[in-house]
Amino acid sequence: MEWTFVGDKTLKGKEAVRQWMATTYIEPPNFMVANLIAEGDFVTALGDITMKDEDGKAAHYSYCDIWRFRGDKMVELRAFVIKTEVKDETSGSSARADSMRSQPGGESLLNG
Repeated sequence: MEWTFVGDKTLKGKEAVRQWMATTYIEPPNFMVANLIAEGDFVTALGDITMKDEDGKAAHYSYCDIWRFRGDKMVELRAFVIKTEVKDETSGSSARADSMRSQPGGESLLNG
């Protein structure tokens, strides 16, 4: 089993995955799966994750996980994870979206 965090690190073997999870997931993360796509030996999940950071505050991420199976065993996971902003409860927009709007042409990108 090999778990690659694209752009970061690769965990090799079940024990490495268990150790990483034991130190990173002090409290279980909250996953929201928006899409689950299966074809052949691959399953892809797209969604969002909320988990506590080092300070105990909620941290939000968007992810795309691509699992590859051989028979009934998972042999590879490629995880693309991006830290995201939480929408401002009062305005309905995020800090990142507001920043994009202030860029030339940003308004048309956000409004379709």
